[in-house]
This record gives sequence, structure tokens and C-alpha cells, in this order.
Amino acid sequence: MFKTVNVGGKELKFRASAQTSFLYKKIFNKDILAVLSNVKESMDIDSILGLAYVMNLQAENPKTLDDIMRQSLGG
Repeated sequence: MFKTVNVGGKELKFRASAQTSFLYKKIFNKDILAVLSNVKESMDIDSILGLAYVMNLQAENPKTLDDIMRQSLGG
């Protein structure tokens, strides 16, 4: 699945695929399904940003999570 989201006037691209869970596990050493099941109970912003990073990584290949933040904030 591919989606372009407008954040603060900037277009960010996200891609979700079968590879998403493998990349998340490789980068953050956590199971994405376990993380998502816990999001309902407590909103963990780090996990959500991590998922956004992995999905953006697949769509645009940014260097770091900071690159996504700078791009979305216009820096």
C-alpha cells in the first residue's frame, strides 16, 4: 500500500508491504505486531514514529528518522 500524506504543507510518502515488519524488527529489534497491540493500551510515540520511519524508508529512502522530522517540519 502506498500513501502520500500532507504534513504541514510538505508531502510525505509512506509504503506498507510485507517487508515492513521485517525492516521494523531489523532496525528496532521489536516485533511490530506486539508493538501495535500495545498502542491501544498506551500511546508510545517512539513506536509510532519508528513505524512511520520504516514506512517512509520504503517509499523515499531517507537516511535517518531525523531526516523525516526535518522534511515534515520544513527544516
